[in-house]
Amino acid sequence: MVHNIEQEPEPRFIGLNVISVALKVIAIIVAAIGIITAIASVFTTLAPITKFATFIGVLITAAVQVLLLWAGAELIVLLVHLEHNTFQTKEELKRSKTPPTQKNT
Repeated sequence: MVHNIEQEPEPRFIGLNVISVALKVIAIIVAAIGIITAIASVFTTLAPITKFATFIGVLITAAVQVLLLWAGAELIVLLVHLEHNTFQTKEELKRSKTPPTQKNT
């Protein structure tokens, strides 16, 4: 997903961006290992129904792990973008000297 966010002169939260990319790389590695392990489970000396159950079980487990890792990485990206947008809004309000709208209570 491509976002049109202006780059800050000095990038902040570099560590979080590195962690996000690392989680995505780990997710891809887990997916590859899961597929290889599932295929390898077919060539075991188990009964055919057990081979099938192992194959499906390994694929489902790997898919869940990949989705959780990828979701964690995207959550980090989302939070960094949220902070960036909040920071920009604060700076715009400072510059325009306009008070934020308040509810009448």
